[in-house]
Amino acid sequence: MAIESQHLNQNLPPQLIMNRYFMKTNEGMYKDNLMDSCVPLQQASFAKLFDPILASNSIDDMGMRRRPKDSFINNAFGSSMDHIQLHQLDGFIAQHAEKVRFEVEEQRENQWRTLITLIQERVLKQLKAKDEEIQRMGKINWVLQQRVKCLCVESQRWRDLARTNEAAANSLRTDLERVLAHAGEELRRGMSAAADDGGESSCCGSSDEGWREVVVPPSGAAVMRKCKKCGEGEASVVLLPCRHLCVCRICGSAMVGTCPVCHFITNASVHVN
Repeated sequence: MAIESQHLNQNLPPQLIMNRYFMKTNEGMYKDNLMDSCVPLQQASFAKLFDPILASNSIDDMGMRRRPKDSFINNAFGSSMDHIQLHQLDGFIAQHAEKVRFEVEEQRENQWRTLITLIQERVLKQLKAKDEEIQRMGKINWVLQQRVKCLCVESQRWRDLARTNEAAANSLRTDLERVLAHAGEELRRGMSAAADDGGESSCCGSSDEGWREVVVPPSGAAVMRKCKKCGEGEASVVLLPCRHLCVCRICGSAMVGTCPVCHFITNASVHVN
């Protein structure tokens, strides 16, 4: 009981504790005054036994002496009632303190629960935003990977095309060199045949009527290849497919139908520097 009272006093306001202390102090003072007032009454009763005057006067004072006794009983009853009221007040205060403590704890739990809920909602919102960002970056990464694959395929295609063009260019260069070599050989053969025909014609015949002047063309690089079509420009175009170097650039650009040398139908021409 003392421990409970001490615990309750810790939860009570200072004003209530002071009021209780003041009431208990007054109760003790009342009891001390009551004991002090009882001692003179006892001494006075012994004195009246031996004094007749006081004894005669004591009869008249009986009514007056009963009043302090009645007041004592009333005071004692009031003291017991005060004690009961104090006990009830202590119980009421204890109940109220327990109720307040329970409400405070419940309010604190509600606040903690609300705070935790807000934190969870914020964390979930941030996680959702991060997940959406991860998904978006994944889509972008997939698009970039597909783009890289397409670029790799296109690069490989261009690489193959470049190799094919390079091979075709090498083949055309080889064919052109072969054509030029063959054309030069035919040109030399034609010039040799023309020289032989001129010598034979100059030696034949018995009269001067069959004589004609034969001009021997200069040898080596001094020979100028004339165009077989116009006879003015230098022969610099090879006709295909016969591969005769016999026309100039102007006549070759006009797309001649037949070769002037072999009269073969042509379908292309190559300019030679």
